[in-house]
Amino acid sequence: MTKFGLRKCVFSLLFISTITVTYGQKVKYKDIFALLNSKQYEQAEPFLKRYLRENDDNPNAYLLMF
Repeated sequence: MTKFGLRKCVFSLLFISTITVTYGQKVKYKDIFALLNSKQYEQAEPFLKRYLRENDDNPNAYLLMF
């Protein structure tokens, strides 16, 4: 296997394991805030929506959604 093929395989495995772990854990506001603070809005939006479905008592999360 070439270096490129090996890197692609490793990247794929890491990506799949990250997705699996992410969906299995409860979303934490501090993790979402880190994404928002670094201006990664597109990546943070699904997590923020999920957080708001599970927790309706955080006004800061609602404010950041708009």
